Amino acid sequence: RTRNNSNASCMKPRFALVALIAAMLAVTLQAESSITTEQAARKLKAGAVLVDVRTTKEFAAKHLPGATNIPLAAIKMAITNVAPSKATPLLLHCESGGRSAAAEKELHALGYTNCFNLGSYAKAEDVVKPRNK
Repeated sequence: RTRNNSNASCMKPRFALVALIAAMLAVTLQAESSITTEQAARKLKAGAVLVDVRTTKEFAAKHLPGATNIPLAAIKMAITNVAPSKATPLLLHCESGGRSAAAEKELHALGYTNCFNLGSYAKAEDVVKPRNK
């Protein structure tokens, strides 16, 4: 029994260390692709491609001026039509941010080095149509 208790007490520090490393990695990965509204607006003005990864039906119902629709399901096959260079700045968005996060991950895996998840449609709208503050 004593042996089991010592194993349990050794596991607590290991678990805490693993949890700390995982949290630090998550923050690092998020920081790499995070971008402020102002930074995104500057990139857009400098020629970044605004990519809406919602479905074609969602895009037809409403979309931001200048946005190119590449649904998430087609991102791997269609991205080269819009961004042949893997260094092309890409600003990704969807309705809530989940699909654009998945698209960003897929694009990074394909070697795209300059893509950013703007997140939701509303956040992307703030980049495209800045409001007076």
